[in-house]
Amino acid sequence: MAFCDFMKNLREHDHLTQAQIAEYLDVNINTIKQIEANKIKTPSTRVLDSFCEYLNEDRLTVIHKILFRKDEMIDCDDEYTINQANVLSRYMSYLYLEGWNIDEAPITYHTKDIGDLTYAGQLTKKREPNNKIVVGSISASFDKNIDSISNDEAIYYITSSMAAFFCIDEISLKGIHIVFDAEDQNQIKLFKIFKNLNLNKIPFNFQMILFHSAEGKILDTKELK
Repeated sequence: MAFCDFMKNLREHDHLTQAQIAEYLDVNINTIKQIEANKIKTPSTRVLDSFCEYLNEDRLTVIHKILFRKDEMIDCDDEYTINQANVLSRYMSYLYLEGWNIDEAPITYHTKDIGDLTYAGQLTKKREPNNKIVVGSISASFDKNIDSISNDEAIYYITSSMAAFFCIDEISLKGIHIVFDAEDQNQIKLFKIFKNLNLNKIPFNFQMILFHSAEGKILDTKELK
């Protein structure tokens, strides 16, 4: 969702004029006008905190509403798939608050060797334009009912993920984050299997993230870099 749409929807939902919501948020009315005219793309820290106070919600929840709409990540009726898309968008919103810009979500790359590769999103580290990563989900590769895999299967997943990653030649990427849902017991079990693997370091940023979406916290990581 564009910041301008979020602002307009919020103001109209609460039946407020631009002047009224400017007062509630403690900003100049010109700021509201610039936001709704799409001249201000994202909120400053102070304005974000004003939204949090106005909505009585935490930073992650508010920035997630600003950056994403429910229908942007996925178009389906399956509750599990929708939930996993929400986990990914919450994780990317978390990264945004940690200093990353979301370039595109979802994103598809075209490769000559293995066809199209789709990830949840591409992000760039703020003030580091060459530091670009992609975010994916473990649920994209394993059935939701799987709670255990062999070490060989886990290693094959990592090596095949890296092989696919290196087939992307249309843009230079520095790494990949694979997200595990900390509210899904099967994914927690899968994460523990990956974490216990003894693997050599690799020459790029490959991270597995156990992320608790509701709490907005990374509970654990497995980094191969």
